[in-house]
Amino acid sequence: FQGILTFQVLIFCVLYIMTNRKDLLYYSLFLLFAATYFFINAPNTFFGIPEDVVWNSAWYSYINTPVIIIENLFYLLFLKTFFDDITKDNLVSRVFRYTLLLIPFLFLLFILLTVLQINKQMIFYTVKLIAVIPAIVVAFVVLKKKLAYATLVVNGLLCTIAGTFITVCMIALGNYGVHHLFTDVYPLFFIRAGLLGDMIFYLVAILKKWHFQEKQLAIEKLQSQLAIEQIRNKISGELHDDFGSTLSGI
Repeated sequence: FQGILTFQVLIFCVLYIMTNRKDLLYYSLFLLFAATYFFINAPNTFFGIPEDVVWNSAWYSYINTPVIIIENLFYLLFLKTFFDDITKDNLVSRVFRYTLLLIPFLFLLFILLTVLQINKQMIFYTVKLIAVIPAIVVAFVVLKKKLAYATLVVNGLLCTIAGTFITVCMIALGNYGVHHLFTDVYPLFFIRAGLLGDMIFYLVAILKKWHFQEKQLAIEKLQSQLAIEQIRNKISGELHDDFGSTLSGI
């Protein structure tokens, strides 16, 4: 999973350099911080360090939540940029505006709780659920507008929404003493599966969107050429009529 995630970060970086599209940059940064989060939360797998040692350390409490906040910030920026053609919708614009304003507030709240030495777990749940709300709204609007790549994008968003929601539930259950495979051993399984699904659908959606845009450009070019030809024919006809009238006058 981490290998695929890291490779996708590189892929989207290369695509951004080639196309200079901000949505690719934001998605690449989102995947980078997601990979960082999974590295931090699997220290035994990648670094041979016991997980309890890391999870109970001071630096983990300082780093883990900010990484989650930044990860979700870039995901929101990606959604806003990728769906820029539909963010003129009043509902979508308001949701993105208010959600993005919450990110710095959560950062300040995290700093305050850290200084006061108060449990910061609520910020983790809040920021994960905050990112889900715009995804649901975007999915609804995309389906409503029936864009060419709507089904693919919505499938990816649904993977992220489902994976995030189930993971939050698993972590909450683990904190309240419910113990089974997905709360103790693989608490991040569902969010990983959702992220993989999101990546696959987004890659296909990009290709679909670019193909759709290329087709639209080709149609506009043909329409422009047709309009020019019609103007030429009109000018030619008027010149012919004027020339005929002049000859008749002579």
